[in-house]
Amino acid sequence: MRPIAKPYRRGTSARAFLRRLRTLTSPVTSAGSGKSVPLDKLHGVDEVKRWAMDLKADLTRYRRGELGWHEVTRGLLLAGPPGTAKTTLARSIADFCGLAFVSCSYAEWQRSGEGHLGDVLQAMAASFDEARARAPAILFIDEADSLGARNQDGQNKAWWRSLINGMLEQLDGSTSNTGVVFVGATNHPELIDPAILRSGRMEELITLRPPNPEALAKIYRDQLEHELDETVDLQQIAWMSAGMTGADVVKICNTARRRARNAKRHVIYEDLLVALTGKEAQAAPETQLRVAIHEAGHAIAALEFPELQLQHVSIIGQGNKSGATSMGLNAKMQMTPTAVNAQLTAILAGRAAEEILLGEISAGAGGGEGCDLSHATQLAATAELSLGIREQGLIWYALRSAEEAGQLFAKRPDLERAVRERLDQAYGRARELIRAKAPLVRRLADQLLTDKVMTCDDVAALIQKESGTDLSPQPNRASSAHWLH
Repeated sequence: MRPIAKPYRRGTSARAFLRRLRTLTSPVTSAGSGKSVPLDKLHGVDEVKRWAMDLKADLTRYRRGELGWHEVTRGLLLAGPPGTAKTTLARSIADFCGLAFVSCSYAEWQRSGEGHLGDVLQAMAASFDEARARAPAILFIDEADSLGARNQDGQNKAWWRSLINGMLEQLDGSTSNTGVVFVGATNHPELIDPAILRSGRMEELITLRPPNPEALAKIYRDQLEHELDETVDLQQIAWMSAGMTGADVVKICNTARRRARNAKRHVIYEDLLVALTGKEAQAAPETQLRVAIHEAGHAIAALEFPELQLQHVSIIGQGNKSGATSMGLNAKMQMTPTAVNAQLTAILAGRAAEEILLGEISAGAGGGEGCDLSHATQLAATAELSLGIREQGLIWYALRSAEEAGQLFAKRPDLERAVRERLDQAYGRARELIRAKAPLVRRLADQLLTDKVMTCDDVAALIQKESGTDLSPQPNRASSAHWLH
């Protein structure tokens, strides 16, 4: 017999009691209602789908008496940036496996009662009790990193230690967690106490990344089913959307759908283009040419090095970004000094293309975090300070942000000098390469002005046609991609 969750505990305030009573007497929240999305309609999350299928198979065996509950893989942490469908996935897993869905978070616990430690721990226990009462169920713990780790410093250290110990007690089953599967979500898995991730708790970690263009095209198709004009090339739209999340695509589709609805027609290519770029009118011709030359410089440089993998190049603006080139280290290559130099050269080749072909540079390579110079500086700093490939002796620093690098450089000008020298050398190589390939860069830029988006194979075919150089397609995906603007 499963334990029954009680709405009242000793010392519970009236407000907390009523909130708890409403929770326990409300209809069961399942992933099959409300915002649930069928698992097969979620794309680019193959690893999560495999985990869900394994869980479903284990649950079937458990119900048949062929498997003990302790043998079921019953803990998962979904990690990834905002918009990667962590909550949606948890609901979909519950629906797919036929489980009730109970959602909670530290923020909800904190809002319970008077917000004192005892209230928060009671609210936490209530969430676990609810999942046990509704078992078989998934207990979804959102914002799992909000609890921090027991070794963190600060005047509230005792508070967080008590909360995490309370969480561990619940995960281990102060009563019985039979029939309860724990799924957590976080943007920062490195901030979670290691004990929470131990075997028997949230023992599996799956890192979610933005969908690839093939998955993005499927998301567009699902979102706009029966509303899309048959002439729209969704694969091209997907390439323009590379680097976006599923949530971004939903927003774009809603904007395009509204535009089409006002015009009393199906969604057309222009609706999606306007929704993607946020612009009704095109940029001035001279601006478009500069963007095309900048992105062509990246693409030509990326194809020059076997260590690199070009994915696509686009001059479709998104927000304050005028274009983008997706490239990264070839999946079969290791991070060697040669590979680092190749990446730095390609990252800075957009700026070099502007200088060589147009006579002067623009601020297109600079700007906020995520710009070309940011990528290049971070890579050069990592090479000097973390990878063990610097020329002036071995050293290691764990740099995780631009702010940390700036603080270190203020204390160690010799390290800043080493990073700057590495960047200067890379820019010199980029200028030499672009000067030698200038006609090809210009030809690719002209084609980009027409096609707007070109894949790696498109660029390789153009190079072969223009120069007679046979570039075999690059089948290996980049092990990590940079979106250069």
